[in-house]
Amino acid sequence: CDLKKNEMNKKEWKWSGYIGTLGMAARGIVFMIIAFFLIRTAVLADPDETRGLDGALLELASQPFGPVLLAIVAIGF
Repeated sequence: CDLKKNEMNKKEWKWSGYIGTLGMAARGIVFMIIAFFLIRTAVLADPDETRGLDGALLELASQPFGPVLLAIVAIGF
């Protein structure tokens, strides 16, 4: 989606930058979790342990602060 900066005030433009940064960070977290599972699978040579996006999100939700991290990721997506 294209942002129309000339139709935004400074506060709206600044917040759009913050929201975009949060979204990119959330996606980065999810991709790092997926990469972790892929590397772990490669090291252990157990293809049944490979997880995709759904597995990464389930693993994230099961952590102590999982619901908070999952909410951040959901906002990012």
